Amino acid sequence: MSTQQTSFKNETNATVTPISGANTSDTNPKQGYEQTLTQLTFSDGSTTMAGGKSGTLNLPADMPIVNLLVSQPSILFPVISTSVGPDYEAAGGWPKPLTPVDIPSNQITAMTQALTFRQNLMAAPSSKMATDFQNALNQAQQAKTADDMINQMNDFFQSQDSYKLVTYPDYTAIQSYLQAFAQMWVQKNSASGSNSGTTYYVYSAPDASKKGAESMGTIQANRRSNAPANASLTDSLSGYSITLTGSDSSTVNLTFANGVFSDGGPVQLSATYGYAGRFNGKISDVQLWPILVGTIQSKQVIAIPLSPESDWSKFWSSLTFSKVFGYFMEAMGLWMALDFLKTKLSSKKETLEKDKAENKGSDPTDKQVQDAETQADTTAENEAQANNSQGQKISGDDTFEVPTTESAMNEAVDNTRTASQDSLNSIAEDNTNGAIEQTGETLEEIGKIETTPALEKAGSQLNNAGEAMQADPPDISTATSNIAEANQNLAVATDELGNQISTEQKQQLEDQIKANEEAAEEAKSQDEESEDAGKGEDPEGEGDLPKFEEI
Repeated sequence: MSTQQTSFKNETNATVTPISGANTSDTNPKQGYEQTLTQLTFSDGSTTMAGGKSGTLNLPADMPIVNLLVSQPSILFPVISTSVGPDYEAAGGWPKPLTPVDIPSNQITAMTQALTFRQNLMAAPSSKMATDFQNALNQAQQAKTADDMINQMNDFFQSQDSYKLVTYPDYTAIQSYLQAFAQMWVQKNSASGSNSGTTYYVYSAPDASKKGAESMGTIQANRRSNAPANASLTDSLSGYSITLTGSDSSTVNLTFANGVFSDGGPVQLSATYGYAGRFNGKISDVQLWPILVGTIQSKQVIAIPLSPESDWSKFWSSLTFSKVFGYFMEAMGLWMALDFLKTKLSSKKETLEKDKAENKGSDPTDKQVQDAETQADTTAENEAQANNSQGQKISGDDTFEVPTTESAMNEAVDNTRTASQDSLNSIAEDNTNGAIEQTGETLEEIGKIETTPALEKAGSQLNNAGEAMQADPPDISTATSNIAEANQNLAVATDELGNQISTEQKQQLEDQIKANEEAAEEAKSQDEESEDAGKGEDPEGEGDLPKFEEI
């Protein structure tokens, strides 16, 4: 195969490998890492370049515009995504030399910022930041050149305090990487010397009469012993085997494609992100966890990196579990809608880049712009239809549909905010009732020894808390205040027992009181957080970054 060449400079401190992406289907074209990937070489025949080095890159001669995906070789994590084509600024006539590839020293930071942005977008796609991103994508659709589209999107990222280094190509590379490869979903959350990856614990809703999510088994990622040191371009599992082990010890191997772990049948799990604090009882914890949501044998499930032994869901009702699952389904539909807009914009951009090359540097004609928009509409609609089918399998809901019009997306934002608020409210209600129950048990234990004035006050305050929770809607603020006061009086009552209890018994009661107070305080925080979620004021979290050193 004949080649063309351009200069290549790697100013980062990371070793990189050059890859090109191309489509093999005109009816269902892909973008970024979801394309057919081809390993490129440098002029010396090597496929990698160390940080701080430079050289000459070989490129296919039959492609006027090459979609270049420079990656970290061991896990294919994106380093830079760029279109290599004619250098219109170069002196002289045609043919023009190719644009040089120059990776700036801060590009790794830019790409990890893009990853964090995407993680936040999936965790809270109805946040104000996400709706601003939606508006930016819509506005950029109106541009008539690829450069104008990219510049408009870059302006959006530069307006964000946490993502100023991100460019639109950075974001599209990250989005497609998370869809194409399992690496970020299965890598160990903390470095270790073993070959084990993430363990997800699978849960479903409890029976109506019970509390606490039902454990359904685990999903375990393990690095394959024969996995190559440098990642394979065609291995979507990133060198891992993924095994679902049911509560009955049955096992099934899972595959990964388009952001979904599946057995090809009744196991359909979408990979996404969520706030750790919604599960671990610390609402202020905005660490972004990788989370799998979907169906197993038609049962709604959520898989998180938190074991049943943590007792994280001890107060959760069946209704709360269903509301949390419902939120993730609403969120999935909304971030798929943002992906629809991204696909539409990127398709138009890529077509206009090719048009400009064919025009020998002249901007696309009105006819070319119109044709590019028609092609972009078709490409995005095809993707939306595929996501509708996939979403129906994941959610178990035959009516699931990705919103693709502006009015439908705005409605989806409102629905997602409502679902987020409702799920947090439900968690807060369950935890408040759980705190009342726990405090009542402590009160009863002290009452078996002696009834003191402080204990009677605590009992009255606990009754007030229960009455507040019977209101419509439940008054969580009043209830948690009464729970706090009740536990303060329980502490006084414990002191009043004096020598009637041992030092060990006193310590146990004090520990119980502290746990009661923490449960009430957390429920109060969850209630307050629900109001923010209803207004799109979701916090910015931080998720796992790529672990280059593990492979």
